[in-house]
Amino acid sequence: DVNGDGSPDIFAPAYSGGGSQVWFNNGSGAFTNTNQSLTGSSCTQAVLTDLDGDSDLDAFISRTNGSPNTVWLNNGSGFFNDTGQALGSAFSNGVDAADIDDDGDIDIVAANWQVPSQIWLNDGNANFTAGLQINNDNYAKSIVFCDIDYDCDDDFIIGSYGSNGVQVWTNDGLGVFNLCYENDNGNTVYAHDIAVADLNNDLMPDIWAGNFSSSSGDHIFLQATPEIIYDTLSLCLGDSIFVGCNWQLGTGDFLEAINCDTLCWYHISEINIDTTITQSNDTLFALPDYSAYQWFDCETMTAIAGANNYYFTSEISGSFAVEITELTCVDTSFCHWIQTPSADFVGTPTIGEAPLLVTFTDLSVDSVTTWQWDFGDGNTSTLQNPDNEYVTPGDYTVTLMITGPGGSDSLVKADYIDVNYINPTADFIGTPTSGIAPLEVTFTDLSTDSIDTWVWDFGDGGSSFQQSPVYTYNTAGTYTVSLTVVGPGGIDEMEKTNYITVSAAAPVADFSGIPTSGEAPLLVSFTDLSTGSIDTWDWDFGDGNLSTEQNPAHEYLTPGNYTVSLTTVGPGGTDTEEKIDYIVVQIPIGIEENPMEAIVVYPNPVMNQLHIVFPDAKSRNLTLKNMSGEQVFEKISYSKEEVIDLQKFAQGVYSLIITTDDNVISIVKVIKN
Repeated sequence: DVNGDGSPDIFAPAYSGGGSQVWFNNGSGAFTNTNQSLTGSSCTQAVLTDLDGDSDLDAFISRTNGSPNTVWLNNGSGFFNDTGQALGSAFSNGVDAADIDDDGDIDIVAANWQVPSQIWLNDGNANFTAGLQINNDNYAKSIVFCDIDYDCDDDFIIGSYGSNGVQVWTNDGLGVFNLCYENDNGNTVYAHDIAVADLNNDLMPDIWAGNFSSSSGDHIFLQATPEIIYDTLSLCLGDSIFVGCNWQLGTGDFLEAINCDTLCWYHISEINIDTTITQSNDTLFALPDYSAYQWFDCETMTAIAGANNYYFTSEISGSFAVEITELTCVDTSFCHWIQTPSADFVGTPTIGEAPLLVTFTDLSVDSVTTWQWDFGDGNTSTLQNPDNEYVTPGDYTVTLMITGPGGSDSLVKADYIDVNYINPTADFIGTPTSGIAPLEVTFTDLSTDSIDTWVWDFGDGGSSFQQSPVYTYNTAGTYTVSLTVVGPGGIDEMEKTNYITVSAAAPVADFSGIPTSGEAPLLVSFTDLSTGSIDTWDWDFGDGNLSTEQNPAHEYLTPGNYTVSLTTVGPGGTDTEEKIDYIVVQIPIGIEENPMEAIVVYPNPVMNQLHIVFPDAKSRNLTLKNMSGEQVFEKISYSKEEVIDLQKFAQGVYSLIITTDDNVISIVKVIKN
């Protein structure tokens, strides 16, 4: 029916002439030529099927004499349009169509003469590409599809000219074909056409080969009668089962191949599982006598371990269902709610200092007839809303157990009540709070309530963990003292700002000098031996020279006895140490002091040239030493006036020693700037 009017029409492929023709049936068996004249000669056969999925019959035309096969699409009214595809250039004598690769569209196999037969694969829109080739001895004249092995896919039989004129190719279900039968060489067949049917009523398809050679007649090939077995399949209500090459929805008997030698009649038997649930208090009941039961929690859809009877009792409220198994069928009931008592409560307050009175309020759900309280301190109650006084600090776990018609339940609130110690209060005194360093102070803890730990900070970096420590302040200053106390009830701190005042003691001046005697010039190193806190040092060397260094060095140029004093000043006051005639500077051996010779030295201090003027001209030895006693210049003068160039000398104090031939000595202190 190419034009969709319900009557079969005629599609005539043209071997020669003006082209293939389409004839419409008027419904009474009278046909009218549509005059379409579908161009193309050498047509051998056409297969009509829906190639493009639009629910009308299209045409695939096989052609011989080297002409390509063509595809014509129906417009839905019986008129065909050439797709322009030229498929192959073989001698195609036969063609048939089926969904050979199970992809939902119709594919083609063309039986070719002198070349292998060709599979053409459809992309779903009637566009074809070459698939596998079928080596059928190259003289194929006809082809027909049939599920010849009852495995629910399309196989094909090819008729050819020659010794193997009938070949059966079976499909693996994915469009790959294997040769499973061909007639033997002693029985030459010129199969011009092929037909397949059960010719002997053994339920297996047989083959009729129309023989081109009239002298030998046609050939019939009967498939071996298979073994018949029987089986029963269980079909669960509302389900389906694939058997007999189709999805079956109800009872019946269906034939299917087990293998190429065995057929099976499958009887489908429906199984109906009644999932009705009844309830009694906290127990649910399914109908008994099924194979297996499994109860589920509907909130989590997880199986409840051990719940495998036809009844189920819950200890908690919830929604539950049962999965019932009978043979191979499984069905699940609707969810059913079970309400059991649910314990809950609140206490007010839950935290505070001992003694703590707590009021408990029952918040349980569902019908409750009895209450059993355990307050965690040894006290209990059977009241619905009791009070309990906690007298001892600690954490207490409270338990409520309830019972009612729907069962029982309990709730435990661990460490629910927190009874605290009173928070400690830090306090202390120190004795004395002022004095001269080193000052020893006794601190006394005056804190109240339970205390485990004392942490003292004395303000000078010192600390203690004793309760009432004794501490010595060695340095003058004003100190803030703090005490932190920790106990079961918490922590507290007391800080007393500028609480301890430590005064410095007056320093005690003392010193030493090395050496304390020797020939002029004499360099003495003084060492401060004073004790106590000292800010400044004032030295008087007794020869008119002073210093504010702590440990100075001084050179005595002139022989004599010198009294040295050191005055120290600190926060605690001042003190002076005087040592009379402490330094004794002697005249060098063999040399007399010259108090009569007047020598003029200028400028002094000096930067460049030092001038020396004598009372007369005679032989004099001039020596210059630095403060370390190292000789840095020497010269013998015969003049009344000498000049020493000190420009390159380092800054500092020097001793100019002038000695005459008669051992008279003069010593002059020179300062180089």
